[in-house]
Amino acid sequence: FDETDNLHPRQVVYLICNGAETARDNTSLTTLALMYAAGVGVVQSNNFALALLRKASDREHGPATFYLAIIHGTGHCSFPLSLAHADQYLKEACQQHHALALDLVRLYGPIANQAARWAKIGADPRVKECLALIPCPPTPKKSGG
Repeated sequence: FDETDNLHPRQVVYLICNGAETARDNTSLTTLALMYAAGVGVVQSNNFALALLRKASDREHGPATFYLAIIHGTGHCSFPLSLAHADQYLKEACQQHHALALDLVRLYGPIANQAARWAKIGADPRVKECLALIPCPPTPKKSGG
């Protein structure tokens, strides 16, 4: 803190990183993962984002597991689309009592076609709201030649 009691953006990033890596706080891990996914405060990296989400998910942190599900199920921001992983993570998020995961399975679980089910899940306004927390970084323009 400085004399104004306000944190500068760099200090916020430092505190989140410290909480994620030193304190092993799952909420900080998930937040840092979303920051890497979006490139907010850190250099954008899908690999770091997925690794941090997996780490928090392994500790049975429902929000991290849920984000792994919807990222893999929608392919948001060029994340690898893997419907099998998405289904597994969604199932695990339900086992971790994640409320939105439970509701999505209740609503869309009966859809037998995996691609159709994930299209419905991806179109759900609540999922869109979650994915809006991860703005896709701009794609570099190719120079004409």
